[in-house]
Amino acid sequence: MKSEVEQLICEAKPSKIIYKDYSINIKVEIIFTEHAKKRIKKRKITKDEIINTIKYAEKTNKREGKYYAQKDIGRGKIEVVYEKDKYINVITVYWT
Repeated sequence: MKSEVEQLICEAKPSKIIYKDYSINIKVEIIFTEHAKKRIKKRKITKDEIINTIKYAEKTNKREGKYYAQKDIGRGKIEVVYEKDKYINVITVYWT
């Protein structure tokens, strides 16, 4: 069975994901920087976990134009740093 996020993904590319959230009827483009992709691999955090953190953050702060979303994903707490304009640009992700 596919996860909720996998069901929402309409198109996937190595550095870009476009998903449609049917609960609010919008498409959101998420782009992962090269830095973020390296950290995702190094820290063994999935793109599903990152997307869920952005969508359902337990805590989100905004500083200097960047969003810091935190969520406990069961294996620990992660923080996703991203910018948001017409799309979401994931800058980095790390364990807190």
